[in-house]
Amino acid sequence: MATAAVHERSATGLSTTTLISALWNEPNWDAQVEIARQLETRNDVFNLNPLFEFLLDNRQNRMVQRAVARCAAKLSPTHTLNRMEHLLLDPGESPAQKLRVLRVLADMDCPAKTVPLLARISIMPSLPMEVREAALYRLGHSSSLQALPPLLRRTHSHDARTAAMARQAVAACVERAGGMQRVVSGLLRLSVRNAAQRQRSLACSLLAAALRLSAVDPNIRGQVGEHLRQLLVA
Repeated sequence: MATAAVHERSATGLSTTTLISALWNEPNWDAQVEIARQLETRNDVFNLNPLFEFLLDNRQNRMVQRAVARCAAKLSPTHTLNRMEHLLLDPGESPAQKLRVLRVLADMDCPAKTVPLLARISIMPSLPMEVREAALYRLGHSSSLQALPPLLRRTHSHDARTAAMARQAVAACVERAGGMQRVVSGLLRLSVRNAAQRQRSLACSLLAAALRLSAVDPNIRGQVGEHLRQLLVA
């Protein structure tokens, strides 16, 4: 484990330095999860590198890593996301390391921030195919409605394997988000919210996704189509 200087708490209880050390050395997984939860509340964690190293260490328990990922995301979501993006785009990092990074993104449990990055990673030709496919898988299992527009676009890929994986990811996302009816209704609500925030491009993409998904239900399809027309002429 790399050492890192962090600010000591003068309040009662363990210092932040001691907690981070205990995270690495505590043999009980439940106790490690509790340590991660305690770290979430600290405002003196100035160096997240020890947490990032823990997240990318395959020797660590997956339950604990999920707790640490949520901890890092709460302490500094922007810094955590930027660090993971840097590792994904670094040509010197191995595909195996990049797959671990994608796992961290999923464990962060903040799809509003991670889904756009996963969507970009899934279409970057400079990345290995296994990494792009893993990004598609993570998108599908994110349960995020915002993942559906890029996934639906990937179903038209000229690469048959990619298109098939994208279709599987769409099905997984719809199922995990509560089924087709709930997903289409959610896409409509989200598109209205984005349109009100003057994010018309995103609103239209969400409506277009709803239109495709609602093709099996003429009533819903008509509602979605009307919303889309209103946005396009606004």
